[in-house]
Amino acid sequence: MGKHSLDTPGRKRKDLDATKLSWLDVAIKVITLATVTVKLIAVVLHVGL
Repeated sequence: MGKHSLDTPGRKRKDLDATKLSWLDVAIKVITLATVTVKLIAVVLHVGL
């Protein structure tokens, strides 16, 4: 039982790191997508004008 309670916090910490990593990955993808979209809009506006 003592060993189990020692294992659990480590697992929780790993999950937290994984969650932070996935959120960071999502944030990077969103920023990249936004940048590409803005560039595309700029090109479309430039060509349109």
